[in-house]
Amino acid sequence: MPIVRQILHDNFPKTLHREKVITFYYLYTARCADIRNRLHKKTIKELDYIVIPVKLAKMVFGRSYLQYFNQMVDLGLLEPVEIGTNEFGFHTIAFQPITKKLRCIASDKPLKDDAIYIYDMYLDEHGKDDPMVRILKNSIARTTYKGAPMRNVVHKDNFAGRYYHYLTNIPNRQRLRHTLIDGENVVELDIEQCQIKILQSVLENMGMGENFTRWMDDGNGLYEYIQDQHNIATRKEAKQFVFKMIFGDYNSKSSKLMYEIFPDLEEPFFKIKSVKDPANPSRKIFSNLARMLQLHEVEMLKDLGNMLDLMDIPFLSIHDSVLVKQSDFVRTESIFKQIAKQYIKDPNIKSKQIVYETRTEMELV
Repeated sequence: MPIVRQILHDNFPKTLHREKVITFYYLYTARCADIRNRLHKKTIKELDYIVIPVKLAKMVFGRSYLQYFNQMVDLGLLEPVEIGTNEFGFHTIAFQPITKKLRCIASDKPLKDDAIYIYDMYLDEHGKDDPMVRILKNSIARTTYKGAPMRNVVHKDNFAGRYYHYLTNIPNRQRLRHTLIDGENVVELDIEQCQIKILQSVLENMGMGENFTRWMDDGNGLYEYIQDQHNIATRKEAKQFVFKMIFGDYNSKSSKLMYEIFPDLEEPFFKIKSVKDPANPSRKIFSNLARMLQLHEVEMLKDLGNMLDLMDIPFLSIHDSVLVKQSDFVRTESIFKQIAKQYIKDPNIKSKQIVYETRTEMELV
């Protein structure tokens, strides 16, 4: 018997209490695996801590969850980092991962399978009232990745309501190469400079950043312009620079360099990023802008998803893009453009797909 399970059996009576503690460890192990997969092969040992949502703990233990946590801390099974509410009143519990003990419990194959099952059940419960979760799960049921059915689970984050599934963090070349919907190759559609276009709409609604929004109206490409202004080697690096400005603090180095080019961005960024938003679950006040942009993105994808569902077009959303069958490309592109126009100006819909030139050669276009 693995060491962790032996400790649980020795210290908890053979009652529902023991079952609750073991069930919690199933969830804890599954969450570690989930986080590790999202961080692209990053091992548990490299993580500083793992955050357990209180709603997950309450699902297992009920309101007395802290009592069980304290017992496990006393037994050396958990090492708490913080327990309590954050400054916005959202309750989280963070534990430092105890590598050897977690590896021990994850090495028990039946236990690991149970952990995945229980975690999947938790995700089902968490998203059961969201129509978009149902729509995405219906599409997942028609999807294969590398010839195998996908895990039919969808996770909705608490920050801005983005939807995550198995394909979300897989690089797009791999997604396009190995994903089939109804046995058919897929194409990915997204909006060029989506976050920047949404930022433009947000600033216009606020009546601020007029020079920047007017400059965007002229059809200029921000990433290319920043690349030229700061002698940045590649467009990808310029895009990362812009995102540091958007998603970082209002007085960060990237932001200050941006204000030199667009001075009228400083006032709205200060206004948005320096005042606490009670609806933002993050402790980082400067994340207000990132959340604001993502909320617009999510609403746009929901509208698109509902329309595609009505048209019986299976799809999988990847934040601001969608995967659809190649045979559904033309219809989806038209619908996507109509929906996007309600949220941003002059959306340019781009597409990517794998073109099979020979049996051995593939090209991303």
